Amino acid sequence: MRFAVKKLSRSDLTFFEPQFRVQNAGNQKSINLNRDVFVDELFPAFPDVLTEAGGQLAVRLLIDGPGLGHNRIDVRRKLAKGTSYKNYRLNGEFVRNPEEEASRFNSLAEGDLAVLAFDGAGAPELIRLFVLSASEAADVAVRNALVSGGRTMRALSREQLAAAVALAPPDHPLQDLLLSPADAADLEAAAEGDAAATRRLLSKSPRRRITAEQLAAARRRAEETGLDGERLVAAWLGLGQPQVQTWIWVAATNAISPWDFELRTADGDLRVEVKATRGDHETPFHISMAELHAAAETSRYDLWRISGLNEDGGRLRVCIDFGPTARELIDRLKALPDGIRPDGFTVDPVKLSWSEPAALAWPDADEA
Repeated sequence: MRFAVKKLSRSDLTFFEPQFRVQNAGNQKSINLNRDVFVDELFPAFPDVLTEAGGQLAVRLLIDGPGLGHNRIDVRRKLAKGTSYKNYRLNGEFVRNPEEEASRFNSLAEGDLAVLAFDGAGAPELIRLFVLSASEAADVAVRNALVSGGRTMRALSREQLAAAVALAPPDHPLQDLLLSPADAADLEAAAEGDAAATRRLLSKSPRRRITAEQLAAARRRAEETGLDGERLVAAWLGLGQPQVQTWIWVAATNAISPWDFELRTADGDLRVEVKATRGDHETPFHISMAELHAAAETSRYDLWRISGLNEDGGRLRVCIDFGPTARELIDRLKALPDGIRPDGFTVDPVKLSWSEPAALAWPDADEA
């Protein structure tokens, strides 16, 4: 996600229908997106994307603010650039005051801010727009932190935005945009079905909302973490390990395999399922029903836990032969009524026995 802040001019305010009626700023009905920021810094490929789209690109627009207590507005609008103006525009139909909030945008004034969060690769697919008003007490601190000198629009780093958002009340809609590290970890766990993590997120401020896009991004991060854990193990095995005679990265060619590696060692053959986290070893992990059955039906099925995964490597702990635990769990599931079948479980690593940690490092680039 990429971020920017826009100081709203009188012509920008005409994007909102009640402001269009009072600003006397022409017929623009759009928010200008300065080319030197929107294109040069955030989306360099956007001019080509827009040309291929015929000069207009439809986007989903989510609007929050000003202040607290408003319902989120979810509409479709367009990104465009006409031949007679240099900047790009977010335009389309007016944004009107909702029927249940008849004066919502009436108090906006020139110099108020819009925080824009763009989600998409070569071009925005979703834009989240947060309106910050000097007349709203809940907006004042974060608005003052984001006001800059003469520039009407500037890009924001995640760190810059986080510093400003930290000044906002806990139930400010901007808080939804940047999750704390703990909440981000819970969201990844919730994306994998962790009910406890979901309850923790739901227990936050009642106005804290997780968008479908945030949940999808959390799923992608969880998948990337899992794949990076497998890559690290494959790199380590590829260096040659005395106890491993041969190995196959099964999941690299069969994405639905309920184990990731097959190893032949001096002690016999085994299957390995890698469970990776960028957090601590004690972070709960998900195991699917397919993996549970595979462990129960295999002579030896090990869990390899990679924790602290980062650009340097990670720490490996091994749970040797998860099969007996898997068989016990499956046996207990027989008490469930017919027609009810779990798809997986969240496992607390503390409940299992693990080897001492061993450091695994990514190979140097010239050795890869």
